Amino acid sequence: MQFPVDLNLLMYRIIFIMWSLRRATDDLYDAFLVVSFISETRILEMNANDELEETEIDGICSQVQTLFCHDAVYNQLVQVTSSSVRLVSSTSKMLRDEWTAPSGYSVNVATANATQVLLATGGGHLVYLEIGDGILAEVKHAQLEYDISCLDINPIGENPNFSQLAAVGMWTDISVRIFSLPDLNLITKESVGGEIIPRSVLLCSFEGISYLLCALGDGHLLNFLLNMSTGELTDRKKISLGTQPITLHTFSSKNTTHVFAASDRPTVIYSSNKKLLYNNVNLKEVSHMCPFNSSAFPDSLAIAKEGELTIGTIDDIQKLHIRCCYLDLGPPILSSSPWLECIQSSIFVCLVKLSPTQLHDLLLCFSFSVAQFKYLSVAGTASFLDCTQAHILQSHSSRRSQRRASSGRSIKVSKPNVLDVPMMIDQFPFSVCRHWFCFCC
Repeated sequence: MQFPVDLNLLMYRIIFIMWSLRRATDDLYDAFLVVSFISETRILEMNANDELEETEIDGICSQVQTLFCHDAVYNQLVQVTSSSVRLVSSTSKMLRDEWTAPSGYSVNVATANATQVLLATGGGHLVYLEIGDGILAEVKHAQLEYDISCLDINPIGENPNFSQLAAVGMWTDISVRIFSLPDLNLITKESVGGEIIPRSVLLCSFEGISYLLCALGDGHLLNFLLNMSTGELTDRKKISLGTQPITLHTFSSKNTTHVFAASDRPTVIYSSNKKLLYNNVNLKEVSHMCPFNSSAFPDSLAIAKEGELTIGTIDDIQKLHIRCCYLDLGPPILSSSPWLECIQSSIFVCLVKLSPTQLHDLLLCFSFSVAQFKYLSVAGTASFLDCTQAHILQSHSSRRSQRRASSGRSIKVSKPNVLDVPMMIDQFPFSVCRHWFCFCC
């Protein structure tokens, strides 16, 4: 679903970043969309006719670029610019407090949640602030040896408004570090490797498991298991999501948290059966995304591209890659076998018409490519080749009755000679015909 935003301020301008805000801390829905450009900040508001229109919040500085913006406790908003952190009342829309960067320094990168602000200035300075009722208090300052490329303090512990850990991506040594809050003590340092710096880090939790996601400037994504008690990072994995820098943001779909990776190949990251899964989105070159859960469009996303702002929803995450195919005749049986350890526990269907020998070779290659070196054979007195031949004959005779009789066969797993499989890949010519043979695992 797409909701058009027809505003002259968006024409021919590059959106730097966006955030959604609520009118009050306890509100269920977002009301404002803060859009940051290179040299200014604009605020859009959802009006009574469910349309976005430009508005103003007096306490928010609109003449500069906004680095970060977030809802805060006590019906407040926090805005971070290159020169200061501003605490604004969301009810009166007036400025309540302001923290100013030291003379000679400017804020390069920042992040915040409802009660905390973490920012970095030039020269490796890391500053931690806490938000009170009308008060911004500097709690801790740390001097690091290198400049900081990205930050995150997304709360994933028991307190949804307070994070005990901070993730920091570094220039020069190209590492990601975990600091404790509020004392900013270094807990863990993990080298990313290579020459590409971290561009976005995110603390997140899926199905009760804590992760650290680290997106690089070349489109690769690293994910680590995160021990919330010790800050230890383990089980490092790397995947390529695109070729351009990635920015990571959480959003909610059907009361479940997911992660949107914005890049030249935008991807939704979610968890199923305690495993991280990645699904591509039918959009191209998304520069930024933020959740926009308005009353008219619940669970929506605001997606920014060059000169374009789109508000829409993501399809059911579990159905992003389901495709319906017409088989011409009904298969005898469809089954899902988690014990086969197939990719994403999916149902795989192979539709071909071959001679028994060619079909036998095809099934070997099929099991080699998607079933992780598992060989499928049919238990019982009939041989594997006889079974495949019997299925082919069913497409030319009384298929219905014979299909019922043969649908009760069980399948077991035995190890193949893996060295034989690559030779079989080049040995079978096949063609897709009107009469189909259906093999399912």
